[in-house]
Amino acid sequence: MIDWIVTHRKSVITYGLSAFALIFSGYSLYSRVRPHQETDYLVVDAYFHKWAGGEQHDAELLIKIEKILAEHPELHAKYDSLIAERLLVWNESKLAENYLLPTLKRIEKHSLYFPEFAKTTLLISEGDLEQALEDAIALKEEMQANDSLFAEGGQVRFEGLLYAFNLVRIGMLEKELGHVAGEQHAWDELMALKIKDPEAFSMIQYHFR
Repeated sequence: MIDWIVTHRKSVITYGLSAFALIFSGYSLYSRVRPHQETDYLVVDAYFHKWAGGEQHDAELLIKIEKILAEHPELHAKYDSLIAERLLVWNESKLAENYLLPTLKRIEKHSLYFPEFAKTTLLISEGDLEQALEDAIALKEEMQANDSLFAEGGQVRFEGLLYAFNLVRIGMLEKELGHVAGEQHAWDELMALKIKDPEAFSMIQYHFR
């Protein structure tokens, strides 16, 4: 798992925005989709995958996506974070903010820690890796003081999963900055989750297999 993470570190560093946004949005549109909406839902999904699969940002294709989102505001819960995450990978941080900030507003009332995780993503996209690492470590230490965030009774808790993703981020930032000891420490902490929070660790393995 760790070898895969290291190999794909550019995308891994910014990963997590869409996964957590979808968890908190309670996104279940397709379970109650109406016949007249189905076509637009399928079209925007096709547009998004074509856009996200490109080597660089296609502004014209994004305009087509935005047009459908304007007609179906309920789709913002799904696509805003996905669009922001992809724009960050393409180093389009200013444009990504247009999609990230609404996502933060939807989530901040539910999670004490996710807004800080997302802000660190912006620092990374802007190239400020030192500050991003400092903030990610501060977030880890703050979360470590909260014993209730880890899984109980086999239930994966959102904050425990966020803690695990943040450890992955710390490991990648340490590697990018050439901090060998810091990187190893982050991987040791991640592996320790197999005992401390096996459900969160299993989710990490699933995402980075």
